[in-house]
Amino acid sequence: MYQVKNQALNNKVIKTIRDKLNLSQKEMADLLSTEQSRLSKIERGKHTPDWLVKFATLARLLNDAGLSWHDVILDLPDNLGVSEDPSEYKAE
Repeated sequence: MYQVKNQALNNKVIKTIRDKLNLSQKEMADLLSTEQSRLSKIERGKHTPDWLVKFATLARLLNDAGLSWHDVILDLPDNLGVSEDPSEYKAE
């Protein structure tokens, strides 16, 4: 069985993503199906959700296998520009 080394996760990257997308904590929390207060704890490194651990593990596995996210997401658009309209990222 393949073993993934335990690593500390940089929870603050969530805030970086949120800032680059110009989303409020509430908007980002809605996209991640969590509460704003929990997202705040994640961004401050006070809580590491299971989904972030799984995401980091998958990213490591992809890298170790010589694959990228383009290999996982079949219809990934060529232009992944960030929208100036934060409402585009709101959960439905």
